[in-house]
Amino acid sequence: MFRKMLDFFFKREEPPIVEDDKWSIPSSVPTSGNVRPHNPLKGRIRIPLKGNGSFAFDIVGEASYQVALEALAGKKTREGKELHCTAMVSREPENSHDPNAVKVEIGGKTVGYFSWADAKDYSGQLQSIGGGTCDVAAMIVGGFKSKTKEGNFGVKLDITRHT
Repeated sequence: MFRKMLDFFFKREEPPIVEDDKWSIPSSVPTSGNVRPHNPLKGRIRIPLKGNGSFAFDIVGEASYQVALEALAGKKTREGKELHCTAMVSREPENSHDPNAVKVEIGGKTVGYFSWADAKDYSGQLQSIGGGTCDVAAMIVGGFKSKTKEGNFGVKLDITRHT
């Protein structure tokens, strides 16, 4: 069953066109009955960023998201993990620490952010190609556990760096 859930979250297919009926108001937001969900991406295609297959693009902050990463990748093992999946990267202009912040999500769970320098480089590109959101090939790595040592999970993205 867990494998079916992973297959559902990480299957590779063409980027979907975002539909209005797939958008909802978070349950924590009070509604007055006449409020309609607003989808700022309606009709836009989520465009994947392409890489060269090296998965050499590191993100930051994964240490804060170990619970989410373990839920996605499974328990830590002696050999560790190397799970290929799809991540959604999105601009987060309302971020109080950095208006150029770029969040990384896998399976609907936040797993980290672009570094400050990378966010500065990619924020404008993300805004221009998908309304600030796009899909990226990703790999969850690490998560080893032995009798004496334990390693955190990390995330690598398949994005070719700007030169």
